Amino acid sequence: MSSKESGLIELVEGCCIPQVTPHAYNLLHQIKHAKKDTLPVLKTIVPEFLKFAKAASAVDSENLHAHIPKAVVALERYLALLRVKENDKFVSQSDFKTSVIPDFFLRIFHKYIETNKLPFAASGQTDLAIEIAFDLKRPGVIVPRMQRVDIAVVKKIKLTADDTQLAGFCIPLFAAEAKTYFDKNMVSGVDYSVASMKSTFPHCLYYAIGEFADFDLAAHSYASSEIDEIFILRKQKRSAWRKSNDANKIDAELVEEIIKNVFASIVSQQSVHKDLTLRVPNGRLILGNPALK
Repeated sequence: MSSKESGLIELVEGCCIPQVTPHAYNLLHQIKHAKKDTLPVLKTIVPEFLKFAKAASAVDSENLHAHIPKAVVALERYLALLRVKENDKFVSQSDFKTSVIPDFFLRIFHKYIETNKLPFAASGQTDLAIEIAFDLKRPGVIVPRMQRVDIAVVKKIKLTADDTQLAGFCIPLFAAEAKTYFDKNMVSGVDYSVASMKSTFPHCLYYAIGEFADFDLAAHSYASSEIDEIFILRKQKRSAWRKSNDANKIDAELVEEIIKNVFASIVSQQSVHKDLTLRVPNGRLILGNPALK
């Protein structure tokens, strides 16, 4: 390993946060296993990555409106650099480009949780138990059905049955699938998993976050989906981008909306419902009186 590669490793390692920054670790892996054709690319993109990571990590939850536009500009510049033909040297299976947006949001959520000393954790590429079966004929009794999500805010807890503990179990407050684009099959697949997840974790907020849409917007009523919202950050169809090779800018207001909604969900889930009998006079037993939380 050359001194230049060692220097790149040190720079990127300084931006890595365990379980929080999937793209930083992906980039670190690419540097450690650099090839003759990828090393020049890595030297080009690392400086822009450092600006991206710094901007995302600097977002102040108390002043989102001032910080988000600057962070989105850094995100936009980094993604644009990765998509330059000469820099597009990494196989799609590595999730190199698709891990950028999860890394962006996770840095912001992690800082919010740490700053407010909350009992939660931001986590990328997380396996969530979306359904659990209890089977006496299986070793361990607990049989989970797992689903990997790109972005999550979770509360880690212990789940034990018959002295068997389910390793890594957590309750998701927020989860999201993040892709460059969503087509109808992707949305259907996410919707199927979310339906199971919501039956287990009814208060989990779930988003699909893509840069582009790649489906007929009139062909399906997405309001019937269990997904809480499908965000298309560039407000653009993938076909339009392919024809013109000109992508709309990522909308900073949409990014701010996502972050504010997740913060609000975190705050809401810290409030334990009061006794059901206090809700009867109001006539609403699920949401109840908003003043009762």
